[in-house]
This record gives sequence, C-alpha cells and structure tokens, in this order.
Amino acid sequence: FKKANNIFYSTNSVEDTIQTFSKMLMFENFIISNSTYSLIAALLGDKGNSYVYYPDPWFRNDYKTLELNKNWIKLANNG
Repeated sequence: FKKANNIFYSTNSVEDTIQTFSKMLMFENFIISNSTYSLIAALLGDKGNSYVYYPDPWFRNDYKTLELNKNWIKLANNG
C-alpha cells in the first residue's frame, strides 16, 4: 500500500457507511475483501478499464466459484 493515495474504511454509523460507499464509487481501481460491501462498490464503480483485485478463493475453507469480471485480478487467499 506504499503507493496508495487513499485507503478508506467506515465506522459502524449509518451516515459514515453511506458516505464511505459513495466515495468508493468514485474511484477507478479497487482492492476488495470477501465482503458484499466492497464487492458491490467494485461492481458499480468498475469503469471497464479499472483494476480490481479480489481474494481467490472467496472463502478460504469453502471454495465458491464466483462469476466476476474476467478482467479482475485474483489474489491468493491462502492464509
């Protein structure tokens, strides 16, 4: 993350969560976790030329095949 300009996370407040999600949609590239919160932001924010990195497998102990964009980049999720 040395070259990352912005790293965002939200607190548990509804207002902060919505505000953070709105900011996430404005970015071009995404590093997502195995959560629907970051996944939906990447799906909606993907501009076609975005770099989206996601964990593979989605869950370490239960391999699920996800039909994600073929241009997205898998990162080993092996602990």
